[in-house]
Amino acid sequence: MTYTLELTKPANIRGSDHGKIDAYINVYNEIINIPTSQFNANTIKDRLTKKLLYLGCNDLKVIEHIKR
Repeated sequence: MTYTLELTKPANIRGSDHGKIDAYINVYNEIINIPTSQFNANTIKDRLTKKLLYLGCNDLKVIEHIKR
């Protein structure tokens, strides 16, 4: 079984907020469909990395930000 998030976007949003919501929906749909036996940080990282690489992103790296 596969799950897909469905929602109604607020009528008062503009511009890039539409894209942000679509991105969150895509991330949600990807993560929610990972089998629980495979669900861990590495699986999530690998799946999202593959999606970004497929879309043409490169030089992916994680940078730690220290809160002050």
